[in-house]
Amino acid sequence: EPIMFTAFLKYDTENQYHNLNEKAFTNIASILMEQFGPPNETMKKSWGAMFEWDFDNAQIMLNTNKNEHITLVYKKK
Repeated sequence: EPIMFTAFLKYDTENQYHNLNEKAFTNIASILMEQFGPPNETMKKSWGAMFEWDFDNAQIMLNTNKNEHITLVYKKK
């Protein structure tokens, strides 16, 4: 079992980010929601968005922003 797992989706250009990011983020979030239910916390701001699932034994965070594009983090508690 991993204690921590981080995955990144980084686009080659800012144009690719603007054209592809929203669909990719939505697809990843949908898979996570299907598996784990709705996130415990969500935030959408001008800088991007964040979804967080918090369980007794783990935490999953899905973030998107202009600098890091899409980041998925799993942390075991």
